[in-house]
Amino acid sequence: MHYDHQAIMDAGEDIGEGWKKAVITLAEGDSAYSGVSSKWDYSGPGVVVYRMHPSGWEISPSDGAGRRYL
Repeated sequence: MHYDHQAIMDAGEDIGEGWKKAVITLAEGDSAYSGVSSKWDYSGPGVVVYRMHPSGWEISPSDGAGRRYL
């Protein structure tokens, strides 16, 4: 499965002061929008935490999430 920009936004939960947080768990073969580049995505297995605000995003991959070049 691929988590695109809209899927990540839809998964976001309000954490206050205009911020939303989405925790995306990627299985083997899954991918998620990088938020920083159109040349690669995050790939699973692993977890990617997105903190989204109108002024920008903070993205933290962990637990093995890597890059998949497009």
